[in-house]
Amino acid sequence: MEKKIEDIFWENNIFEQRVKGKSLLQIESDTFYEGCAFYLNEEECYCIEDSYFYNCSFRGNVHFSGLEGCKFDNCNFCGTFALDFSESIWPDKHFCSLYDLTKLNLRDSNMCTLPWKFRFLVNLCELNLSDNAMGYFPPEILFLDKLCYLDMSENGIEFIPKEIVQLQQLSVLNLSYNNLYDVLSPNLCELRNLEELNLTSNYIRHLPEEFAKLQKISILNLEYNTLSRVPLAITKLQNLKFLNFSYNRIRNLPKEFEQLQNLRTLRLARNQISSFPEEIFLLTNLQSLDLSINLLPSIPEEIGQLEKLRHLRFVDNQLKQIPLELCRLQNLETLDLSDNDLRHLPSEIHRLKSLRLLYLKNTGIGWWQRQKIKSWLPNCEIHWQ
Repeated sequence: MEKKIEDIFWENNIFEQRVKGKSLLQIESDTFYEGCAFYLNEEECYCIEDSYFYNCSFRGNVHFSGLEGCKFDNCNFCGTFALDFSESIWPDKHFCSLYDLTKLNLRDSNMCTLPWKFRFLVNLCELNLSDNAMGYFPPEILFLDKLCYLDMSENGIEFIPKEIVQLQQLSVLNLSYNNLYDVLSPNLCELRNLEELNLTSNYIRHLPEEFAKLQKISILNLEYNTLSRVPLAITKLQNLKFLNFSYNRIRNLPKEFEQLQNLRTLRLARNQISSFPEEIFLLTNLQSLDLSINLLPSIPEEIGQLEKLRHLRFVDNQLKQIPLELCRLQNLETLDLSDNDLRHLPSEIHRLKSLRLLYLKNTGIGWWQRQKIKSWLPNCEIHWQ
């Protein structure tokens, strides 16, 4: 009688045990599993070695931190199949045969290249290759057309290949802490499903006009770059909710900035802004505004128009007083006025009933005035130092 393939494999490999046709809540190393159904704890991360899975099914999400010497043959994964090799040695030769992987974390794994077979992980939806030593954008990634999430931060990448347009399912892309100068090949701007883009800490001086095509973007981070002006293409991104321009060289905002009516968070800290941008007053859905470390001598009374503001930061400017209209911000929860030459606050500040955190570090407010502020805001935590 002709032997089955699985029997031949069992006889020619060394396993401590063979488990067949069972429903299991646990998983072990050095085991030959055949036709088993696994109901594993979705909160647990499993590390196993030298096990073989033939015609098995995994019901629910499964998360592994090690699969050295393991093989999956004709298996079914009903949920996420995740593998976390972060801060680990590059995995063994069986790694690229895990064709059913949907999430893979290889952060800080001391990799310079990806193996050729990496392109066969075609079911990957999430890939983290951050904090490695790539120095370039690996072409193997361009074959993974199901990718929705890609983190290539901290890799010394200097340019993005035009073939990135093949990754049409990408919704989250992290390219922070690289060496990008002029961002992007226009092809990146063809990733029409992109919702979140992180370009923090590069050397970006401008963005192409094609950037306006990224109409689904809601989160855009351009912190720590070398922008001297706000690219007009950004003002056409109508779905933007979070925008970070901190630590650039921006002096003012274009008139078109007022078009960003869905913006909820705007960060402009550490730029070269010397007068309050009037365009901000028309962003009536704004909930968080940071203009810290600029050159602002005053806050215009129009600040009272931003009625939905919850968090407001003016750290390290040249403020000597705050306008009474600021005290109309009934939804304000956090106010940071540290490192300004303030001598007092208006008594009307007691109207800020939602205020929970007030920062007044390194100001000129004396002891007597401090006691008054405490009495005006009995439910607020005030930080003086």
